[in-house]
Amino acid sequence: MIWKSTTRLSTMVLIAVMSTALIAVGPSGAQAQPADPNIVVTLAGTGVPVVVNIPNVATPGACFQTNLFNTHTGALVGTGIDCIDIVGVDLAGTSFSVNRTTIFQFPQGQLVANGLTTVVLKFGASSPAFTHVVGDADSAIPNIIFGTGRFRNATGNVRLSGIVDLSSFPGTVGFNCIFVIDLD
Repeated sequence: MIWKSTTRLSTMVLIAVMSTALIAVGPSGAQAQPADPNIVVTLAGTGVPVVVNIPNVATPGACFQTNLFNTHTGALVGTGIDCIDIVGVDLAGTSFSVNRTTIFQFPQGQLVANGLTTVVLKFGASSPAFTHVVGDADSAIPNIIFGTGRFRNATGNVRLSGIVDLSSFPGTVGFNCIFVIDLD
């Protein structure tokens, strides 16, 4: 008799736990959460000089192409081209501003963003293969200027944070840069 009561109680507890789990992960919970509009990619590797010609899109300065990876998984997802034009240097010569046009080439389409980036000489022993830290300060300014395929008529902002090796510039540039593509 005790065995039947224990079995019945165990069965009821199991059913209650499974019901709770199904309610927690049921379709209504999944449908209520919108998809994240951010795409996070890493431009990494040695960028080699390329000539870029996109109709109606000015690409200032020197352009360098390398691999583009999914930051989360590390999977190769396309190529990236970073075009940089130095527009200002501080008096000490340790930092400068560049007009940056970045072209993301995915199998689903191409996306182009343009904006100002700060480049600062890197100090310290971390990341010895890189010479400068780079980043965009203002992510509130929409800077997507062109798109094709999935990104046709896309709007939003692309923000950069990373490190680069400019020791061989303008011959090549070493990249390890994270881009957050925030589509509207």
